[in-house]
Amino acid sequence: MMHSCLRRFVAVLAAVSMAVCGQFHTAAAAVIGTDAVVQLADRAQAVSRIEAQLARDDVRQALIRFGVDPNEAKARVSALSDAEIAQLDRELAKLPAGGDGGWTFAVILLIVLVVLFAMGKLQYR
Repeated sequence: MMHSCLRRFVAVLAAVSMAVCGQFHTAAAAVIGTDAVVQLADRAQAVSRIEAQLARDDVRQALIRFGVDPNEAKARVSALSDAEIAQLDRELAKLPAGGDGGWTFAVILLIVLVVLFAMGKLQYR
């Protein structure tokens, strides 16, 4: 009888420990390098500059004339990779301060969107 109680106890203990064993996860941490932090900050600043341009009325009207929903364009900018964000930000920095900048920006944005569709990075629903 003592032997069967011990077996039962060991079996219950093994079952409980197997059930609990899979529930604990370990956390891994690593040091983030300065380059990664700077890159994240640069991306955030570039995205905010691009979104500021997209919020302008003349740019929104130009996008609508090209058949692009301004809200969808803003969402697609968020989906761009770091390199694509940097390229678009550089192109925006080259634009003149006023005048035809809205058209040029809209054309550049349209070209970027066409390239992304062609590369398969963006899917039309």
